[in-house]
Amino acid sequence: MVLAVGGALGVIPGVTAQSSATAAAGKEAAAVVNAEPPSNADADSESEGSDDDWLTVEDEPAAVGGAEGDPGVDPDGRRDGYPLPARSGEGKRVVYDISDQHTWLVGGDNKVLRHYPVSGGRDESLLDPGRYDVYSKSRHAVAVNLRETMNYMVRFSHGNTAAIGFHDVPEWPDGRLAQTRDQLGSPRSAGCIRQWINDARALWKFSEVGTPVIVKA
Repeated sequence: MVLAVGGALGVIPGVTAQSSATAAAGKEAAAVVNAEPPSNADADSESEGSDDDWLTVEDEPAAVGGAEGDPGVDPDGRRDGYPLPARSGEGKRVVYDISDQHTWLVGGDNKVLRHYPVSGGRDESLLDPGRYDVYSKSRHAVAVNLRETMNYMVRFSHGNTAAIGFHDVPEWPDGRLAQTRDQLGSPRSAGCIRQWINDARALWKFSEVGTPVIVKA
């Protein structure tokens, strides 16, 4: 496998997918990284795979119902308290709220198919609110620090120094994750939007090049 990093940093042969990607539950028990890596953005890759045909947007956990302004109902019947933000566009789209650190996958009928907590950039100035469009996807990617690897990269902004997109929680070379699932919901990345593995797979399956991404402040 060959991964392009940042578009201008060359290629890295031999980088493989996260070992934890083979079992979503495996990430639950992964160790916590106590310090953030000194990189300025998550990076690029040009390698796509074809081994994910089984993925579905509805892959648990999911929220159903929930048009704009309606929190929707989780499968267990609880009101979840995360309504789709007002004035977040129309039709099929991905909505990311910087303040709430939350993402929604919205179908063509304006119904929320899935929503979940994420961890975006610690520096909010790296991403302006507004409409973007998915411009590339890579099944595997590597960070610009050449150390962390991630899966299901969906890019929508070119950023100031590197691409910004959605991907799963990065993994260090020794197998540790950059954060735990419980830490999602607060900004912890160098620029991209981190998701738990099931949610990253769902957004990957849901989106294609050209899918709108609405960023709310």
